[in-house]
Amino acid sequence: MLPLMYKDFYLTRKHLLSLTLLGLAVAALLGRTGAGTTVFLAVAWVALWNFTARVGYVEERNRTYGLLWTLPLPRRVIVRSKFASVVVVWAGQLCLYALAAKVYELVGLTQFDTLPPATAFFGSLPMLVLMGLYLYLILRFDYLRATNGLRFVFLLFLVPLAIPAGYLEPAARWLEAAAAHPSAPAAGSALAAAVYLGFMRVAEQSFERKELRDVG
Repeated sequence: MLPLMYKDFYLTRKHLLSLTLLGLAVAALLGRTGAGTTVFLAVAWVALWNFTARVGYVEERNRTYGLLWTLPLPRRVIVRSKFASVVVVWAGQLCLYALAAKVYELVGLTQFDTLPPATAFFGSLPMLVLMGLYLYLILRFDYLRATNGLRFVFLLFLVPLAIPAGYLEPAARWLEAAAAHPSAPAAGSALAAAVYLGFMRVAEQSFERKELRDVG
């Protein structure tokens, strides 16, 4: 599985590196304004989304599935390598953020107290789950249909904006109480991991049934 992961990183290295460096540079420039952490994390999540998208797009563009299916390994290994690669990128971005938080604060470039690394970790879990859904759609259908489907999911996040605030107050109070519970971080992490692994499992099942004509 490691060679397959290395292939994904090698094919997307330029985009991933450029977006990561952009996030670090902009965070340093805007650090004194208090927006450095927000900008860096925003660019980091864009880098994660870009990596996930290109992992699926490059395979279809280069028509490499036919070659991969001739290798003496189960198809589920191909799926697991992609899901594992996304986790590595996600964890790498968080580690880089935590390192930048210390270094930038030490040299006086910015203050990261407004968003501690732990908060960034838990706040990024929904993004990881969303990328799990994206990977499933790519492997179940194709890159184009998966991207269109993900855009529809993003539109669903706008639905609460159309609901009067009074109807959302009970749900908001419940969420605040749940987030304040001591077991909330562990429970949230376990739930995110379970959903992500669930997407990987159903992606394995659908990928096993795919024909070569379905992947170009």
